[in-house]
Amino acid sequence: MSGTRRAAMLEEARAARARGDLDLAVRRCEAVLAEAPDDLEAVYLLGAIQAQRGADEAALRCFERVLEREPCRAEAWNARGVLLERHGALAEAEH
Repeated sequence: MSGTRRAAMLEEARAARARGDLDLAVRRCEAVLAEAPDDLEAVYLLGAIQAQRGADEAALRCFERVLEREPCRAEAWNARGVLLERHGALAEAEH
């Protein structure tokens, strides 16, 4: 999958998420990741969608995967913290 095609698929995922079609959004992210497993934008977006679906463990795994490669990515730290706080792990969320 070309970079242009990946970008288009991620845009489709964002649009699907915005209109509430979370299943389609997940499928688009997973399609990108099947071809480009290191696409951190797709990993982050998948995490955000999973969090919106209430699949917090899957979302947390995505955010942590992003942070392993991009430790300065503020939105991933924030999303991780929100999920940990939601589950009463505030001390872990602060680190």
